[in-house]
Amino acid sequence: MDSNNLFHRIRSLDKLTKSEAKIVSYLEEHYPLAAFETIASISEKSGVGKATVGRFITKLGYNGFPEFLEAIRRDVVTRLETPIEQYSLKKNALATEDTDFFHQHISTAVENFNETYARLDKEDFNKVAEIFARSPGKLYITGAATSQALANYFYLLVCYLRSDAVFIDCNVSTLAHRLADVKAEDTLFAITHYRFSAITEKIVHWFKEQGCTVILLADREVNPVSDIVDYQMIARSDSPLMFNSRCTSFLLLEALISAMTPLLDPQVFSRFESFDEFFRKLSVFSTAIHTEKRDSFTRLKGKPNL
Repeated sequence: MDSNNLFHRIRSLDKLTKSEAKIVSYLEEHYPLAAFETIASISEKSGVGKATVGRFITKLGYNGFPEFLEAIRRDVVTRLETPIEQYSLKKNALATEDTDFFHQHISTAVENFNETYARLDKEDFNKVAEIFARSPGKLYITGAATSQALANYFYLLVCYLRSDAVFIDCNVSTLAHRLADVKAEDTLFAITHYRFSAITEKIVHWFKEQGCTVILLADREVNPVSDIVDYQMIARSDSPLMFNSRCTSFLLLEALISAMTPLLDPQVFSRFESFDEFFRKLSVFSTAIHTEKRDSFTRLKGKPNL
C-alpha cells in the first residue's frame, strides 16, 4: 500500500484538532472529487479558514496545495484502472524470476486487514451485527460477480442462524420475482466492489424506496450508493498485481457471523441440529456426525462446525 496515500497520512497523525477533523470529514465524504477542488472551496465547504487548510496540508507532508492535489489525482487514476491495466503497469516491477508472489499477497493482505480494522467504526460494526441478527423482517443478501460469491457464502452461514434469509443472485430475468414482496421491515445487505455492479446499485435503490434498512460492504468510500445507505463498511482490496483482493471482505463477513451468533442463542443450536439431521439423511458429508456425538453436542452446547 502506498505510504503517500492521503488517508494513510491522515491516520499517521497522533491527534486532530476540531478544525482538522472538519477538513478530514469533508475529504472523506467527497473523495475523490476533492481532486478537483481549490483551497478556497475546501475551506468554505468544510467550514474552516483557508490558512487552516493550508497548514493542515503542510502537516500531512505535502509541499503546498498543488502537490496535495497532484497526489490525489494520481491516486484517483490508479484506482480507476481495470485489472488488465493494473497488470500492465505492475508486471515489470513485480514479476521477476525470483518474485515471491505468495509473500507479496500475504503482505498486501495484512496491510489491507490493518487498514480496514483501523478505520472500522466498532460501534457501527456491532450495530450492523445486531440488525442482521434481530431485524424483524427478512434479511436479503446480494452481490454481483466476485461479490456474489461472497454474498452466497455469507447467506449460507446466516441460514444456520435465522430462517428468513433470502439470497438475491442478480439474475436480471428473475430479479422481479425476488423483489416483489419486499417490505419496509426488511433489511438488505449489499456487497459491492470496484467497478461496482449496476444491478446491485438498482437493488439498493429499490430497497431504499420501500423504506428498508440498507447496509453496504464495499472497498471504496466513494461508490454509487454510499450517500443513501444506512451503514457502510469498507474492506480494503489492494493487490500487488492484477485482481483486487477479497480477503478482507471475507474476513469481515466471518466476523459478522461471529458477532451475530451469541445474539441468536439458543436457536442456533436447534437450527444446527435440524441441518445436521438433513445432512445425515442425505449423506451430504463423508464424515458423518454419529448419534452419540450429536447427543454430546446437544448436552454441552459446544461450538458448531459450520
